[in-house]
Amino acid sequence: MSRTFGGMRQLAMVVRDMRKTIDYWVNTLGVGPFYVLSGAEFSDYRYRGREERGPILDIALSWSGAFQIEIIQQKNDAPSAYLDFLASGREGMHHVCSWFDSPAKYDVAREKALASGAGIVHEGSIGSKAVGTSARFAYFDTIRAPEGFYFEMGEGLIPSLTPFMTMVEDSAKQWDGTDPVRLL
Repeated sequence: MSRTFGGMRQLAMVVRDMRKTIDYWVNTLGVGPFYVLSGAEFSDYRYRGREERGPILDIALSWSGAFQIEIIQQKNDAPSAYLDFLASGREGMHHVCSWFDSPAKYDVAREKALASGAGIVHEGSIGSKAVGTSARFAYFDTIRAPEGFYFEMGEGLIPSLTPFMTMVEDSAKQWDGTDPVRLL
């Protein structure tokens, strides 16, 4: 449990080739299935405090133990923590994420993180017709060391998102190795 950011629930990779990365997780690590959302877009997006057009992403989600596994591939050139990371010559482990179950708890945690001196790289909301809801998020610049990573916080436990999150987690627990990639 991070005293500043909350409990970690997600490990996220940012990659140039999502299919190759999914193949690694499925065939080398035995993790799956992955639910893939193509063309995800942010709303109310801000990059380093400025309103910007948001990234367009392909996102793959699975689960392993206590952690959701997220793989992100950005499809456009909008400014983002993802492209900053790739431009630094890195690829792979990008961020961990804590989730909150209400807008009020998210707001309190966001303000606490800001008060600690952590700056926001980018933030906004993400929603999807496939998932049926929208949730806020913020990425904090905690990547100071060469091996460091960003810390994201989001509304991942809000009631409208719970059925989707539970479905992905339950699918991973029951997965028999078939149908490793499932499009949303």
